[in-house]
This record gives sequence, C-alpha cells and structure tokens, in this order.
Amino acid sequence: MKKCWDSDPSNRPTIAILENVISEWIIYVNDIDVVDGNYTFEVSDIDNQLKK
Repeated sequence: MKKCWDSDPSNRPTIAILENVISEWIIYVNDIDVVDGNYTFEVSDIDNQLKK
C-alpha cells in the first residue's frame, strides 16, 4: 500500500499490477481450507510482493 502513495508516480504500481495482486488475493481467499472446524488460509508471499 505504501507504494501507492509514493511521491514519485513512476514508483507507484500500475493498474495491471494492482489487478494481478487483488486477483491473487481473491483466489487465495476462495481457497480456504477447513482444518478441525477452523477456517484457515494463507496468502503466500503477499508482504514481499507489496514491498517490491
């Protein structure tokens, strides 16, 4: 999210990159596993993707 507010517009993510990240979130959220009655899901490496 910090990249979206970068003072240099050329450092901000493009709409295509944002769409890709959000699409991945949706896929992972829709891939929820139920283990022992608890809903768990993991968004792999999302923090690192957003810091790039």
